[in-house]
This record gives sequence, C-alpha cells and structure tokens, in this order.
Amino acid sequence: DSDFIVEFLIREFKLSCDSSLDPVQKATGHAVTQMIEEGTYWTFVHYRWVQSRDQLAYIFMRKPSLFISCMLRYVVAPRVTAQIVAQGTGRHTVEEIAHIVEEDLKSVSAILGGKPFLLGESPTSHDAALFGFLSVALYQGSGSVHHTLMTTELTNLQAYCQRIRDRWFPDWDELCAK
Repeated sequence: DSDFIVEFLIREFKLSCDSSLDPVQKATGHAVTQMIEEGTYWTFVHYRWVQSRDQLAYIFMRKPSLFISCMLRYVVAPRVTAQIVAQGTGRHTVEEIAHIVEEDLKSVSAILGGKPFLLGESPTSHDAALFGFLSVALYQGSGSVHHTLMTTELTNLQAYCQRIRDRWFPDWDELCAK
C-alpha cells in the first residue's frame, strides 16, 4: 500500500526524492520495501497480536479499561490472527518466524551497511517505508526478536532509525508522551 501512497505524494507534490536512483538502486529499494511490507511486517503483527496477546491493551493506551482489554483480546485479536494465518506467516512456528525475521533484517542490515540511508547518501521514498517499519519494531517492540536483533547484533539498523528520528522528528519524545 505504501507504494501507491508514495507514488501519489511524489506525483502530487512533484517530489524528486527518487530521481537520482539508478536502475539497480530502484530495484534494490523496491525489493527491500516489498520484503518489509509483505513479509517482515507480518512477523511483527504475529509478535504483537499472537505472542504478546496479554499486553495488547497496553500497546494502545496506558490505562486500558476492562472493556477495551476484552475487546482487543477476544474480538480483535482472533480476527487479526486469522489474517496472519491466511497470509501465511501464522502457519509457521515461533522459531520459524524468528528465522524469517533474522534473515530479513540481516539482509536489510547488509544492504544498509555503513551508509546513512538505505541506498546511499540521500534519503529516498524507500527510507520512509523502511523507517516506518523499523521504528515501530525498535521503539514499541521490546521483547520481540526484531528489537533484540536491532539492539544487539544489527546495530546499524538502530543507528539508522536514530539518525532519521533526529533529523526529521526532533520532537519525537514530546509527541510520543502525548
């Protein structure tokens, strides 16, 4: 979905964030974005809605009511779980899902390397998509294999998120406290 949104924004606002990319960079960016959105994303949905089901209400609010907690756990979570199974990720064991996460994030980490942005010295639309996913896993995914990998082994992904956060969201902590 973000591909269509990004294409619309680039066209509507006449943005040139991807204009300097060569064909290999465009293909790499597309491949990473698709892997994250169509694969890795679902592993995090599994973590949040299946593996961390008991903590669901606290993800959405600090002091959830009993009604909200019950709705999330007994109405919403089973529906999301059914979607995860239909997509395919939910048919794997927790260990297999962790392996998928590890392979995906190691791939992104290798592509990023020591560059400031995914495809080089300047940000592209692919950085927006990647940051969107990685930041949720890093800043709201404590306990997930995603978070653990980014804070221990794949620290260039953590640094990447911090770099983007510092540059475009200097008021991040203030906004998140609201």
